[in-house]
Amino acid sequence: MQEPRYYRLQARYFLQNQWGNAIGLTIAYIFITLLCTIPVIVENWNEILTTYASNNPEQQLLLSEHINSGNAIILYSILTLLLTPLQYGFWIALLGLARQETDSLGKSTIINTSVNYIRLLIAAAVYSVMSMLINTFTFGIGGIFLSYIYRMTPLLLHDYPELTIREAFKISRQMMSGYKRQLFHLDITFLPWILLTILVAIFAPAIILHFIPTSSTLFVQSVAVGIMLIGIVAIIPYIMTANACFYEELRAKRVVQESDNAPQTTDYTTDNTVEEVESEEVKEDEDKQEESK
Repeated sequence: MQEPRYYRLQARYFLQNQWGNAIGLTIAYIFITLLCTIPVIVENWNEILTTYASNNPEQQLLLSEHINSGNAIILYSILTLLLTPLQYGFWIALLGLARQETDSLGKSTIINTSVNYIRLLIAAAVYSVMSMLINTFTFGIGGIFLSYIYRMTPLLLHDYPELTIREAFKISRQMMSGYKRQLFHLDITFLPWILLTILVAIFAPAIILHFIPTSSTLFVQSVAVGIMLIGIVAIIPYIMTANACFYEELRAKRVVQESDNAPQTTDYTTDNTVEEVESEEVKEDEDKQEESK
């Protein structure tokens, strides 16, 4: 496998004329995901306003715990799970972009997601259960490890419709054997961009208040949130396209290995055997001619 820089360069190359479409898809996905939070917002509107206006960290923590314990959280979790295939569909679209397929960020994305929706949904549900169980005993560390083992499952389900979900998980585990560290290094290389976005969002309110002291708190906080969202929207396609390029090379590597390990058909027919067969055929022809006479 190549160095992380190679996959980042590939991602930038494939995105160079498609940034608009990729960012548009990202915005659409984030917007749909945010709609899932509506039940939580409606149920906890007063607590959210109080938390937002409070400057007491302890009170904010208590209110946040109260919000997270509401019944709407269950509904939010269900809705988010139902939308997980859309996230996979977005990744599949960027994989098509890496393969230079036409309209990979357009109508074909909707078709691919709808065709594989149930399979992707079941895979997401199975992965969520495994992640929840392992996180219970490993304090979240196991879930991170699990995400690298089964990272390629949705792309495998897309590329190989004949696979069962269990087989896709198994092949993803086999493909990532020995390559989890490389993928982790690739993900880490995007950390500076994420930290830069966070730092800009943190220091933006102070800069605004320095030049415009009369700015309202709501305006300043809205600017910070806006900067954060803009950074996220720009970084997500970059990360997922680089991951798609990593998968594409890993898949090609696996195909080559399988072809090398495939049993070779050997022609055991020797020249002597060929001559014997030909002599027998000539003898049969001579016998037929004598019988005809």
